[in-house]
Amino acid sequence: MDKHTALARVSEDLQAHPAVVRACVAIINYLDRVPIESLQRITFGTLSSVAGYKEVSDVLPAIQYLIGARVGIFETAYYFFDPNGEEIPLAASIVSSAHKDKEFFHPETGERVTGFEQRIGIEFVLARDTRGKFIAEWAGG
Repeated sequence: MDKHTALARVSEDLQAHPAVVRACVAIINYLDRVPIESLQRITFGTLSSVAGYKEVSDVLPAIQYLIGARVGIFETAYYFFDPNGEEIPLAASIVSSAHKDKEFFHPETGERVTGFEQRIGIEFVLARDTRGKFIAEWAGG
């Protein structure tokens, strides 16, 4: 999807929510002007700052929309930060099960991790389905 189409969908779908429109437009413009190499992993903090929010939670509606089917710019990526400083990628299903079961086991050692909620992080990556188009259409001008 090109930038123009993404912006048109945001405006059309979210016209009743001007703050979310502003945040989405700011994020899409950010993606357009930042080198693709810098967009490998994008944090809540980055998106919140780009959207002009001080509180990370304020950007959630925009992120939810941009992950959704109509625009689908982002995918989520989960990581476990182990006590040794290692960063281990996690499948979304593992994170979902951990929250549901209220227990998490180290992906490499199998040991139960107490306080796992503080050790699991989420970031955003450009969606696989749109990454090639993004590179060709947006970053290419």
